[in-house]
Amino acid sequence: MPPAANDEFRSAIRYTDPMKRHALEGAFLRQAKTLWNAGTPLLAALSGGIDSMALWALLAAVQSEWPSPVTAVHVDHGLRPDSTAQAGQLADMLHHYFRTPLTIIRVDAAPRNGESLEMAARRARYQALLEAAQAQGPDARLLVAHQQNDQAETVLMRVLMGTGVKGLAAMRPRQGRIVRPLLPFSRSALAAYLEGRGIPWIEDPTNADPLILRNRIRRDVLPFLADTVNAQAEWHLAMLAERAQEHDAALEYMLRQWMPPGAVSDTEEGLLVAPLWWEWPDELTTRVLRDFAERHGVRVTARHLKEALAGSSDWPGGWRVRAEAGGHLTVRKGKPVGVDPEPEPMRVDRAGDIPWGERTLVIREALFDGPVEPGWLALSQERWPVFWVRSWLDGDRIRPLGLRGHSRKLQDVWTDAKVPVAERRRLPVLADDPEGGVVLMVPGLLSSFDGRVEHGAKVWLVRLL
Repeated sequence: MPPAANDEFRSAIRYTDPMKRHALEGAFLRQAKTLWNAGTPLLAALSGGIDSMALWALLAAVQSEWPSPVTAVHVDHGLRPDSTAQAGQLADMLHHYFRTPLTIIRVDAAPRNGESLEMAARRARYQALLEAAQAQGPDARLLVAHQQNDQAETVLMRVLMGTGVKGLAAMRPRQGRIVRPLLPFSRSALAAYLEGRGIPWIEDPTNADPLILRNRIRRDVLPFLADTVNAQAEWHLAMLAERAQEHDAALEYMLRQWMPPGAVSDTEEGLLVAPLWWEWPDELTTRVLRDFAERHGVRVTARHLKEALAGSSDWPGGWRVRAEAGGHLTVRKGKPVGVDPEPEPMRVDRAGDIPWGERTLVIREALFDGPVEPGWLALSQERWPVFWVRSWLDGDRIRPLGLRGHSRKLQDVWTDAKVPVAERRRLPVLADDPEGGVVLMVPGLLSSFDGRVEHGAKVWLVRLL
């Protein structure tokens, strides 16, 4: 905005006098001082709705104490026949109430492969706005009018669609060039502020479209929760986002402090995480993987990350996550490193030491007289005088002791124990059949209800070294 126009903007509203300031203006001023420095070039993205008009009015109200060159920008997607007329109406409102011009940017919101019309419009809008901010200089900031109710809707949408702690953090007050100064304020407070100042707004007809998920959350789900569960449901959801942001910031700090030197190598070609990564807290490993994905523009889901923690996941864009034979976790394009062949099944009917790949399975005979020493597991010799040692097979299940006969997939056992995918096929499994059958034990991890032992009975004692 030219200096003269900005001077008009500062003097356009008489209530910029601090002695006559509205409480919302004082709160906004305090918020602004935490988000940008005085004099920072600002672009305010305006749609003409309640939120963006309140943003513009509040910016005008604090100019006398926190001045900055401000430009009003409107993006016309051209998706409705009346979009050009609405842009003109907004320009007239700004001129009449604030004596400021409106920059109108027209974009092509044609969806790309896999995009909805809403996603395409959002992508085109932000691309145009960020390019406009870049043209204002390296310090320029883009102000958008997301407020507290938008935050609550975003949190609930992410909870229902699946998310982690970082997803719960939802929209942040500052994110690169993008600044959201209205997050502490509710839509009703902003509407009351405009009404009190006699400033109109334009209702967006797309807000009534039931095909848009956010609209259904706003019009149906959140009112239902407020009426039947908690009248402050939206406020609590927004506060959850704040707490998640604090948690995420603390996690980032701890990750930088704790991460051993050389544990992670992150380059344009891919990611290499050092062996023993499976002993890290899952949240830290997930953070490393998600950050890499974000830097490379890869959209990963909770399922992608869970698979990656298990040691194998195929991500969009041809990226492959693999736990390699040497113990590294890699994210890269192309074929994964090959793994060593699985050992051949072996029939066991006597005690001894059995080589199993790079490890040794130690088997001893004994009379069971109580809990065995750490590292050893017991298998009933009377029930199973002969058994097989083989590799894990897809579909294997085990009935662990203590689960009252319920079974678990061996794949879930490996995941819980953080056993890398590359190692799973090379670990021994005790079963009654070399090609399937009943799983009796996973040496070093757990025994089966089917191999349970009795006091004074003969048992096989098994240990994996």
